[in-house]
Amino acid sequence: MPSESIAQFLEAFARFGIQLGLTASERLLARLGHPERRVPVIHVAGTNGKGSTCAMTAAILQAAGYRVGLYTSPHLVRWEERVQVNGQPVASEVLWAALQRVQGAIDCTPGPTQFEVLTAAMWGIFAEANLDVAVVEVGLGGVSMLPMWWKRPWPVPSRPSAADRLARGWGRTLSANRHRKDRHSQAGLPGLRGDRNAPCGPSRCCGPSGGGWGAPDV
Repeated sequence: MPSESIAQFLEAFARFGIQLGLTASERLLARLGHPERRVPVIHVAGTNGKGSTCAMTAAILQAAGYRVGLYTSPHLVRWEERVQVNGQPVASEVLWAALQRVQGAIDCTPGPTQFEVLTAAMWGIFAEANLDVAVVEVGLGGVSMLPMWWKRPWPVPSRPSAADRLARGWGRTLSANRHRKDRHSQAGLPGLRGDRNAPCGPSRCCGPSGGGWGAPDV
């Protein structure tokens, strides 16, 4: 299956744009048998530097002997570059088969977005790849974007938030923006956050009342 066919297939979903929220994504993943629940995940959120943070994290884990999945965007040449196992893009045939399974699970109108379709395919590929861990980049909306759906997370790094996201509706202040990013952490689990504006370095991920969403930063 050539990469051009994958590009044409995914282009058909570009018309649905960006849809914040997880309702449609949860329904799609449920119809696929919740593959995301079978994948241990390190989830990376933030404004800038997510891709490089993901790549470095995956490389460190691979060098330590782990079998590692990596999911980032955008790609340079081919869509397959976004879904990697041990540093290598998945084969076109593997991605195409996963996309066909996702298409068969779509049962709503309007359909899922391009990002949702590809991400659902990624979960299916990683669930079958016998991974030790997957390093996954969060979508732009933090808690509102699809890769949030996982049940077996590792420690969660978070990149600094920046003012350019305010104009996109991710929060009216940096604090609100940071709050959305931090909510990808789960209670009782360690997380890492870099904050260029913090006077004392990394801080806790804070909930709406000031409590931590997750465990203390490490």
